[in-house]
Amino acid sequence: MKIGIVVESARIGVFFEFLSSGFLVRTSVGISVREFLCNGLKIDPEYMDTRIQTIFLNGRAIDDIDGATLTDGSVVALSGAMPGLAGAIFRKGGAYASFRSNVAAAPSSFRETPSEGIVILKLFNQVAADLGPYFLKKGIRIKGSMLSDFFRRNREMLEKMHPVVEVEGKKYPIHRIFDNELDSGEVCLTIETT
Repeated sequence: MKIGIVVESARIGVFFEFLSSGFLVRTSVGISVREFLCNGLKIDPEYMDTRIQTIFLNGRAIDDIDGATLTDGSVVALSGAMPGLAGAIFRKGGAYASFRSNVAAAPSSFRETPSEGIVILKLFNQVAADLGPYFLKKGIRIKGSMLSDFFRRNREMLEKMHPVVEVEGKKYPIHRIFDNELDSGEVCLTIETT
């Protein structure tokens, strides 16, 4: 199911919770994290190397994004600089990387033959602010139940925003969307701004 929402550009941050919760990306698996991010998602390599300070693969910090490979169901989380000692410890290639040896992902020497799969991508802090509008405009895949829950929790605020909502190419008033429960299947959600 395809759902598109058009809001004022100042309101796009309301939808960033989907970025930190994680959205589904159909991609080749058995490839490196760098290949996934730069080739697959078209993230600028310079941005990748300078602005994305922390990368987690399946909950473990990684430094070697060329050696770490994705498998079907992998979870990749991207963050800008985090404050304090935690930020210093988890920063890729940081001076304090040795403090996280028990939570860092070891590079995989085994590489699967590339095949199709699903990766869950999570974006946090400045990375979400920088890349979020691009991904939301392009369309993110989430569970329909997540979107129903979001609508339920944010009904009053969304009604005040008066967004234009389009479901499978037909426009609806926002209150009509609230009254329909979405199943747990995938929804492709796009957020456009005016």
